[in-house]
Amino acid sequence: MRTARPDDRPRAGSTYGGGTMSYLVAAVVVLAVLCVFNLLLSFGAIRRLRQHTELLNRPRHEPGERDLVRPVGSAVGEFVATTVDGDPVSRESVGAAALIAFFSVHCPACRERKPDFLAGAPAYAAAGWTVLAVVVGDPAESAALVTELRPSGAVLVEDVGGPVGEAFSLTGYPAFVLVRDSRIVASSFDLRQLPPAEAPAGSVSGPVAS
Repeated sequence: MRTARPDDRPRAGSTYGGGTMSYLVAAVVVLAVLCVFNLLLSFGAIRRLRQHTELLNRPRHEPGERDLVRPVGSAVGEFVATTVDGDPVSRESVGAAALIAFFSVHCPACRERKPDFLAGAPAYAAAGWTVLAVVVGDPAESAALVTELRPSGAVLVEDVGGPVGEAFSLTGYPAFVLVRDSRIVASSFDLRQLPPAEAPAGSVSGPVAS
């Protein structure tokens, strides 16, 4: 029978297995630091993305800042298009007296201004103005917006750079334009800034983008 010798007993301070444990602890610490660092980067990126989104969602145009369409007094360019109901429209068909509104599917400001347009358009129609809403975007994505705008009057959908937008040199959304004798007599990003329907079409009162 073998008797244990003093040399067989574990020595004080022995590091048996300690090296492996030290590597594991170090790896866990490094991994934890990396996770925290990654979370901080993610939170920072999310915050910057949120700020960027909020900036994009703000209305970019204030009255008088710059034209959303051709300046007041400019002639409307020639255009031919078809409404969602299959009716043809052109500069000649709407040029006598028309309220033309431009909306974009992916425009938060358009959603904000849409109720004002729906509430105000009937007054122009009752006064003898042609009301035309132009939705810029993919037809499939525009379906819901088209349905909402139908009560206002004629509605058509076109791509960016479409014939109607080009005829007005459209640069932003939403844009509300009054046309008389094929010339722009008033324009704004806010329908409430336009002259009332009963006012002479050629007069412009109040702050109107031009």
